[in-house]
Amino acid sequence: MSGDAKRIKGECREWLALMQSGEASEADRARFTAWLRADPRHQRAYDGLHLLWRDIATLNQLKELEPVPPPRPAQRPAVKVTRRLLPLAAAATIAGLALALFLTQPQPIQPPVTTVSVVQTQEYQTKLGEVRAIQLSDGSTVTLGARSRVTVNFTDSERRVQLERGEAYFDVAKNAARPFHVAAPGTAVRVLGTRFDMRVGDSHVRVAVDEGVVAVNNRSSALTRGQRIDVMPDGAMTPVTEVDGSEVAAWREGRLVYDGATLADVVADLSRYRPNVTLSSAEAGKLRVTAGLRVEQIDQFVDRLPDILPVRVIRTDDAITIDAG
Repeated sequence: MSGDAKRIKGECREWLALMQSGEASEADRARFTAWLRADPRHQRAYDGLHLLWRDIATLNQLKELEPVPPPRPAQRPAVKVTRRLLPLAAAATIAGLALALFLTQPQPIQPPVTTVSVVQTQEYQTKLGEVRAIQLSDGSTVTLGARSRVTVNFTDSERRVQLERGEAYFDVAKNAARPFHVAAPGTAVRVLGTRFDMRVGDSHVRVAVDEGVVAVNNRSSALTRGQRIDVMPDGAMTPVTEVDGSEVAAWREGRLVYDGATLADVVADLSRYRPNVTLSSAEAGKLRVTAGLRVEQIDQFVDRLPDILPVRVIRTDDAITIDAG
């Protein structure tokens, strides 16, 4: 291994220990993001180590134990271990001793045991214009946007949520022994503890991270704070883009923010807050919109659309139809 690779590996361990400790400050997170972006090798190395960490639930559960000094031969050179990595060494030592004891003892023949995993299934949905925060049984919170629906399936070993329509903001409680999965058309997200937004649009699913690390469709690089990505129904993904933290799930505060969104996606959003808003032209639906408005300003926004896009707005009684101009 080259000196550069060794350095990156060591820095990865330091960052992983800090980010999983629960003691990272805002300044630490800013430095971590800067480190990830400084070199593509940083992101790749961190993702690999983070995936390994997530799958070793036992180590995560034992990380709060007091450090246990591992036995070492008299002539083995001393190894410098940082304070944050001592819990990992302690957990590894405990696991190794337990395995050694197990292998040296005669093992009785046990009859096969069938484990039955109890599934808890719940469905939640919101009505036109309704925003609702839902407390899940594991301590996580899901905030549903207007006209949205999720199905929650929890077992003793994993947590799964299906976002069937609309938009949801997830504040996931950490539990390494029960990974948290969220599925939407063409999209699969896996996290342990983080905050992120998912939106099912007209032509894609958008994932934006508010805090933590989010793995999308087994992509080689995970999303971190202030990043978003669009996923097509066939699983294809756009490049990662940066997003202002104040814009992630701004709809929870009654604000709708669009940065180069298609008119089709904008109209789909508006129809979840204001009844009978439709788009009658596929070509017009491809037009791009950059705008910000409050939900109570939807009618005024629609009336001004012909000033910024080649469209026309047709009003009939309570209905609004947007057509090509």
